[in-house]
Amino acid sequence: KMYSDGLLENGTAKVLKPYRETIIPQYPHGINYISQSDMQWWLQQLNAIGYGAHIHTIGDGGVHESLNAIEAARQAGSKQDYTLTHVEFVEQSDLARFKAMGVTADFQLGSDHVLHAENKNATRLLGKRQQRHALPVGELYQQAANVSLSSDWNVNPLSPLAAIANAVSMGKRGLPVDAAIEAYTINPAKSLG
Repeated sequence: KMYSDGLLENGTAKVLKPYRETIIPQYPHGINYISQSDMQWWLQQLNAIGYGAHIHTIGDGGVHESLNAIEAARQAGSKQDYTLTHVEFVEQSDLARFKAMGVTADFQLGSDHVLHAENKNATRLLGKRQQRHALPVGELYQQAANVSLSSDWNVNPLSPLAAIANAVSMGKRGLPVDAAIEAYTINPAKSLG
């Protein structure tokens, strides 16, 4: 697992628009654990030995830069499997790139907070406009991207039933029942090749 960025709560998730409030004001857009250029290099090295990557991305900036690195790997001939996990915020212009490049979007929906259309922390830190783009499970599903569900144990419950139920309970923001079951069963298998 590679880490593109960090967490929203402590201001380390990489975002395209600056945080409204952060504990690390010297990094108003969050941080990269692995920069886009370094990730491109690592993806080339992994491809050379037959591996794809599972990449932690929470902020829309982390997602965007990871997709850019994967795009560079694809342009260099990589046919490996790539998964972005967490994917809490995605810029609208990046949604179609998941399907176009064969990148899996993996979500952890086991916690009850995903059922609320508004995450108070995200609104406080990023603003209401950005909050509207949180957890774009349904949007990526509608774009025909490979959407998978998983547990981030011990942050989320280990039971797949909680994530499946929450995905369905999210309504239009989530998944239909059959798609939610596939997202926890066959879709992760697809992401592994």
